[in-house]
Amino acid sequence: MNATSGNKRGWRILRRLLLTVAILATLLAALYAEEDWRGKRAWENYKREWEAKGEKFDWRAFVPPSVPDDQNFFTAPIFTNMLNGKIVMSPYGNDGGPDIRPDASRSGYAIYRVRMTDLQAWQNYYRNPTNIHAVMRLSRLME
Repeated sequence: MNATSGNKRGWRILRRLLLTVAILATLLAALYAEEDWRGKRAWENYKREWEAKGEKFDWRAFVPPSVPDDQNFFTAPIFTNMLNGKIVMSPYGNDGGPDIRPDASRSGYAIYRVRMTDLQAWQNYYRNPTNIHAVMRLSRLME
């Protein structure tokens, strides 16, 4: 066996391999095309059947109309000011909230300073008998 016959044999194997790959790719493409056609046909039949029963398949039919600005909750000044950047909500207490800025005095650890709420004061307020008139008015309104 000489070098030219081995070279021809290598080309013959490569040709057969490429032909096999091309045939498999063509079969795969034909299968995908056939499934796409069957799926489209099945969808159109289903859609036609249910539209005859009164169902809507247009997504625009499900979109509600726009809310007028005078009834839109998110056009309130607090939201429009937040969107315009006039009000900045910060998790670090710059907006009047609790002071929870991280303290980096210890390396590698963030220690949070949190101002605790006095729940006893709230409890006394709501249990105070001087507020009984407001509670009675509310209970009458709820009846």
